[in-house]
Amino acid sequence: MQKERQKNGTEVQALTLDEFVEIHTISKIDLIKIDVEGFEYHVLAGAKNSLNKFKPVLFVEVDQVNLQRQNSSSGNLIALITSY
Repeated sequence: MQKERQKNGTEVQALTLDEFVEIHTISKIDLIKIDVEGFEYHVLAGAKNSLNKFKPVLFVEVDQVNLQRQNSSSGNLIALITSY
């Protein structure tokens, strides 16, 4: 778990999906919907173990402009997903 600082200076705790699954002993995931304005690659990178274990259906927003703002691309997303 890590702390992230918001633009307004507020600190919030952030954790990956894999950390959440482990902490809460989740035993099944059927579907994951991701719409995080360009941070999709980061979310998927933090879900590697869960994706490999549960093989859920993924419903992911792909917006090239938002992805580029986060130094990513639709090609990067596809490559990451297929690597799992």
